[in-house]
This record gives sequence, C-alpha cells and structure tokens, in this order.
Amino acid sequence: MNEKEIKDLFDRLGRLVNATAQRNGDTFAWQYNFKNGETHQYIVRGLKSPKEIEDSVCNLLIWIWSARDYLKHRAVSVGKNPQHVEDILRKNEYLCVCADLANTLKHGIREKSNLSNLQPRLGEGRFEIPQSALKSLVFRASEVEIQVAEPNLAEFSQPVLDHRDKPIGDVSDYIKNGIATLEKIRNEIEFTE
Repeated sequence: MNEKEIKDLFDRLGRLVNATAQRNGDTFAWQYNFKNGETHQYIVRGLKSPKEIEDSVCNLLIWIWSARDYLKHRAVSVGKNPQHVEDILRKNEYLCVCADLANTLKHGIREKSNLSNLQPRLGEGRFEIPQSALKSLVFRASEVEIQVAEPNLAEFSQPVLDHRDKPIGDVSDYIKNGIATLEKIRNEIEFTE
C-alpha cells in the first residue's frame, strides 16, 4: 500500500462527505393514511430525499470501516506494526460504532459480538426545513406541496440507535469523529518514527 493509495482513500472519504452534505435534489413524495381512512400525499420539490442521503451515509460508513484495512496495510508498507491501527480503533467509540454500523449494512444483521457492545443500527433520517428555505407551501385537498428554494438550509439528521432502539447520537457526529481519528492514525503512520 503506497502513499498515493492512502491519499486517494482520504480523497474518496472527502467526496463522500460532500455528497452526503448536498441537499439539492428533484422531487420526492410519500403518502400518509389516517385512521379515518383518508390518505394525504406530501410532495417536496427541490430537496434530495432522505433515502438518497441515507444511501450516501451507508456508503460513507462502509468506506470508513474499509479505511482500517488500508491503514493497516500502509503501516506494514512503512515498517510499522498494523496492530497499532487496530488498537486505536478498538479504543475509539466513534470508530467502533461506525464499524458496527458498516458490518450491519454489509451483512444485514446486528451482531451481538461487536466492537462497540451497543449493537447499533441507523434510525430513520429526517429533514427540518426552516421557513427561510421555503419558496412555497401549498395546501390542497388531501395534498401538501413544499417547494424548497434554499435546500442547503434544510437540516438532515439520522439517529444511531442502540440494541434497545434508544438514540445514542446522530450519525453525522460518528462519521465526523471517526474520520478525524482515521486522519490521526494516518498521520501517525506517515509522520512518526
């Protein structure tokens, strides 16, 4: 594993972070069925759907976990102990949760024996759209249409839930802190004797 491959990996992580942060999109819609039998439709224009952002988050989590292997191989390439990478990872709660989420995404089940001991999973993503981001809000019989003029003002959040489905934080915090730790590991590999 050479320095360029590591640089490319971190460039990829940066692109994935940027893609996850992008809010502008086309149109998404959903229906809600009330207990009285009425169905209402909600349409949002000009904003990326929560599912699209969730897909980006999932992709990013898998690459964060894959970075571990890249860094271990790089450590070997420069004559350092790859176990040091593993030791740092196992002590970092953010990377442990990212790793557990990535493994759940890859294998489809939450493992009881995982790095964080939390058996985390991703909750449902959601937007909060401030009034200043709206172009229009139209109410029709059984339909609401929201036109977003400033999509980057919309706040996206996605909780990380523990084995009891209790929120333990937002995935963006785990991603941000996980990548920061990976960068620290990279610097230790590349720049310390």
